[in-house]
Amino acid sequence: MRGNAASICPDDYPPRSFPEAEDELASFLDEYFSEAGLSLPPTPNQLRRHGLRPVSDGWALPDALHRVGKRSYPLHPGLWRVSYPGRGLVVLHILVRDPASLSESEAFNTYNDLLGDLFADYDDPAYGMTLLPEGVRRRWRGRYLGITVRIYGVRDDATGLKSSVGDVILIDYSPWVHRYLDCGGDDETAAAGR
Repeated sequence: MRGNAASICPDDYPPRSFPEAEDELASFLDEYFSEAGLSLPPTPNQLRRHGLRPVSDGWALPDALHRVGKRSYPLHPGLWRVSYPGRGLVVLHILVRDPASLSESEAFNTYNDLLGDLFADYDDPAYGMTLLPEGVRRRWRGRYLGITVRIYGVRDDATGLKSSVGDVILIDYSPWVHRYLDCGGDDETAAAGR
């Protein structure tokens, strides 16, 4: 970011850094937004209709987290959390649940294939697996998204979960991309993405 606090100009958010979503990712987003009657970002009325309730930094499904010992894991499929970390960003969590506990390679392939082969590797600490790279950028229906996937309940991990779940985390960077353009950023794909 460049500029003072009153006129912050993001310097790393040109539209060209967000390629168009692959067919698989577009289908995934259509299922969880368009077909579910949700806009991106969802309105408060839409979130209420889907059972989410206000929490300190956004919205969440009541009892969406399952406690195992000292840790909590999301277990409710679908959109289960929306937060607003500031500066116009919206972070959305969509949970995809597998009926079985997958091995590391099965989990990587399952969730990577679901989203259009966006990821090249994974990091697998004892309590959760993260597909790498984190924050993959894609454009979908004029929205500029960062995508991260965290997987819990991989076979033989330390979670104690009986099935694998993938938490697809979307960060809507659209306000930052538009601010980048408003601050004089130049991009040949701006007309197509706005």
